[in-house]
Amino acid sequence: MKKLIFGLLVIVACSGQPKDNQTIQFWQFWSDINTKPVIEKLISDFESQNPGIKIKVTDLTWANGHDKLVISFAAHQPPDIMELGSDWVAEFASNDLLAECDTSGFPENYLYPAKWNGKIYAYPWLLDSRYLYYNLDLLHKIGADIPKTWPELLSAAQKIDSLGDDYFGFGCNSAEPHRLYKKFLPFLWSAGGAVLNDDGTHSELASHVAIGALEFYLKLCDCGLIESQRRLEEYFRQGKIGAIISGGWLLDRFKKTPPHSNIRLPNSLPPTATRAPPFSEANTWQSTLNRRCAKPPKSSPIS
Repeated sequence: MKKLIFGLLVIVACSGQPKDNQTIQFWQFWSDINTKPVIEKLISDFESQNPGIKIKVTDLTWANGHDKLVISFAAHQPPDIMELGSDWVAEFASNDLLAECDTSGFPENYLYPAKWNGKIYAYPWLLDSRYLYYNLDLLHKIGADIPKTWPELLSAAQKIDSLGDDYFGFGCNSAEPHRLYKKFLPFLWSAGGAVLNDDGTHSELASHVAIGALEFYLKLCDCGLIESQRRLEEYFRQGKIGAIISGGWLLDRFKKTPPHSNIRLPNSLPPTATRAPPFSEANTWQSTLNRRCAKPPKSSPIS
């Protein structure tokens, strides 16, 4: 991350603008109290090494950050550097709003979300996935092992939900932008479904496979708790939910506020109905430049 942020800031700072009292606008989503200090340290180091250049950081939220970025471009006042969600690059690049990037040296599988029409428009700077966290204590309470198939997962969730009003079988996301679909997609893919057909010209969400995956997910919701991601994670930490889908950040949170129960992340993600290899979403957060601020920079991979 350090190499990448410094590389982007240097390119913008050297893009032909006067260097005295220059301000670079950087919009990003990492406002959590555990991660914000890392960003602040990188910015402070850069400013110390580049007198006369200031970095103004604007924190965005996943609830409305996308809309703020759209509005900034529409008003012709976008940030110089911005963080984009893993599925936003094509939207902005297709409207000719982003600078093309030279990502020589980056692993190819990191770059897929940054591509549009065969070109790269962003740098990957953080990589994460989604995992199915289990509460082992609740599983043991109902006499069950870690589920290996969809029917086993549903049965365990239903039994945990029947333990009482304080317990829920599964954690389901409420209608939060950019989050709800990420919880459903692993079930879709694990069932053999897809969002689009092979050539990307038609939606596959009306297929029997996709509808079956959605119906199964709704059954989990029927014996679960529908809440925001943050509250689901807190209920899970308190030992009240049998299983939730979350990311690596939850493990970091548990280091500071340990869970009340034993938890487990199995090698597999949401178990399939046929014991086929399961899938999950790999999230790559992208940092990119708006088209008017710089020539495409070169950057080395993050070490």
